[in-house]
Amino acid sequence: MPLPRPLAECAAILRAQCAPALPVHIRLADLPGDRWADYTRCKRHHLIRLHRVASFNNPGLMCYLALHEWAHALANESDPREHDDHGPAFGEAYARCCRAYSLE
Repeated sequence: MPLPRPLAECAAILRAQCAPALPVHIRLADLPGDRWADYTRCKRHHLIRLHRVASFNNPGLMCYLALHEWAHALANESDPREHDDHGPAFGEAYARCCRAYSLE
């Protein structure tokens, strides 16, 4: 299933301006009701899953969740210990993602 247009545009900006060494795949998924997004580091890529229904009902919010999860991918590459953490590497990565998105 293709990403909603605002989300696809957000992903294109991040791929162009904040690409980690490994590719990032964004998928729409049927996540549990209390989870809207998650991030997983795979062997050859990073995986971001976004809640399928919420992505179409509120794509703007999902863009910001994609920024958050993309920052986990960047932080994980700079410091693998920060995979699930919101420490300094994550904060720097999140700021970089938000700047890239807001300047477009």
